[in-house]
Amino acid sequence: MTEQEPDKAPQTDTAISLLRSVLLETAHELRSPLHNILSLCYALKDTPDKGKADTIYQNLKAEIYRAKMTLDNMFSFRSGLEESGRMDRRRVDMATVVAECADMVRVIASQRNIAVAVSGPATHATVHADPQLLRMALLNIIHNAVKYAYSNTRVDIRIEEGSRDIVISVKDEGIGIPHAATEHIFDAFWRGDKDHRRSLPGTGIGLYAAKRILDAHKAHITVKSIPVGAHVSKSPESEEREHHLVTFDVRIPKA
Repeated sequence: MTEQEPDKAPQTDTAISLLRSVLLETAHELRSPLHNILSLCYALKDTPDKGKADTIYQNLKAEIYRAKMTLDNMFSFRSGLEESGRMDRRRVDMATVVAECADMVRVIASQRNIAVAVSGPATHATVHADPQLLRMALLNIIHNAVKYAYSNTRVDIRIEEGSRDIVISVKDEGIGIPHAATEHIFDAFWRGDKDHRRSLPGTGIGLYAAKRILDAHKAHITVKSIPVGAHVSKSPESEEREHHLVTFDVRIPKA
């Protein structure tokens, strides 16, 4: 036995424990939407009312979206995105990508009456990137904003064109991020304190995957959380909770 082997054993045990934890979290994350999808399919089949059918259809889309996000993040975590040679780079219009992501997230946001608004240049904000991976990164960031926003609020996405970069800002009004946690928010499997882990679903891979994708594109992401007082809402979930304005800024080199 070498001198290094005893030191490796605790690291191996930790890695195995972490792997088990994320597999359980992923299984749980998939079980819920898949169960809901099956129930909604039966409900859609047995509903003659067109209005109710449209509502069921929107809920069905939301559950499919949740399942797809979980699987996409797991695959991106495994695939080694830092290998830039594997990316299909091309000229990408950021306004189009952001609009697509916003449309997808609105399905989830509407369930909690959260508005998702997009502003900025409609065209010509182009970057050189893999469109599928870039869409996944932005989708994770916007989905995260919706997830942690209070009900009956809004998520604002703004596109700005600088001299060298395209800047995508995603702002939400919600529970915020403790200052000490901002340095860990992009770590793999990190999901905040125990209260957050219990109350909100997730695997802790989404923002980690987004950061890896952006790093591979030589892009940068920063986050800030500013307390702005008490949150005023009729929603029970946000009573007596501090209100924060959280902003994720993504800077991507222009094409």
